[in-house]
Amino acid sequence: MKKILMIFLVSAQILNFGCSTPGKDGNDGEDREFTKEFIVLDAQYSAVPGWLNEPQLWAKKHSDDHKKFSYFVSTTGLIKNKRLCTKSAEVQATSKIAAQLTQFIKGSYAQSVQGDADSEVDQYMEETLAQEIQSFLVGAQQRRSYWEKRRYKVSLGAEADRVGLICSSLVRMKKSTIKDAMKRAIKKLKGSASNPESKEKVEKALQDVSEKFDKLES
Repeated sequence: MKKILMIFLVSAQILNFGCSTPGKDGNDGEDREFTKEFIVLDAQYSAVPGWLNEPQLWAKKHSDDHKKFSYFVSTTGLIKNKRLCTKSAEVQATSKIAAQLTQFIKGSYAQSVQGDADSEVDQYMEETLAQEIQSFLVGAQQRRSYWEKRRYKVSLGAEADRVGLICSSLVRMKKSTIKDAMKRAIKKLKGSASNPESKEKVEKALQDVSEKFDKLES
């Protein structure tokens, strides 16, 4: 059994690209300490892989295809069976990518319309957009995987005493596929508006959303 590790819980941002330490990627901030809810009993590697919290940064350093592909991390909940856990992380990848793209589109739209949104468009984004985007995303490829065996303890702040595995999968997808999925999703989103004014508003608000996403990853 490998050396027992103590892992900090980290709050993830909307696109789940991971949290950064000051100066690591140009962010100026202060280190924060988080309450530990679990201990790691065993792990696939003795050190946490760099791609787990910084998939894009990892790709730039270790892969020559980062300009052609976008990298994402998919992580499961607590699962007891290792084979099921590792497979679940891979299977969930596309839905996680779709969820991230959905949140990005919703955020871009909300910022552009500044509260003057169309109720039908809002309803479509909440109920249907993620499923539509997921149907457009094909070709996700797993590049790395990682598992940890964790013991959550009430005495450390967890809701219940539990033992199981958490598995993560690093996947890549062609940027051209993502851009096409965004264009098709925006077309569907535009079609959800019932009047020409709303359609024009959606189109204007999201006309450069794919370019914004590219800049976010660069």
